[in-house]
Amino acid sequence: MKCRVSKLGDSKKVTVYTAKWCGACKSQVPRILELAQSGGFTVELIDVDSEDSEVRKMVRHVRFVPHIEYLGLEISFNELVGIIRGFGGSEVGG
Repeated sequence: MKCRVSKLGDSKKVTVYTAKWCGACKSQVPRILELAQSGGFTVELIDVDSEDSEVRKMVRHVRFVPHIEYLGLEISFNELVGIIRGFGGSEVGG
């Protein structure tokens, strides 16, 4: 999965690009939400299939879903786990 932070100063926010048709999103997004909550993070979910013009601009760089960004950088689910653990959060069941 991949996520993104909208403000570089907001170090406890991730953005997850997802899609309703994505099987991996259906299984990973609930885990990301639980993990984020355990570390006091907020998660912004963005539907890559949105018709909204502003959202379409935001998702141009997304090549696959789920897609996680943190502090403007693409990261993996395992990297997200490490970051949140560093803030005192716990790993979720898999």
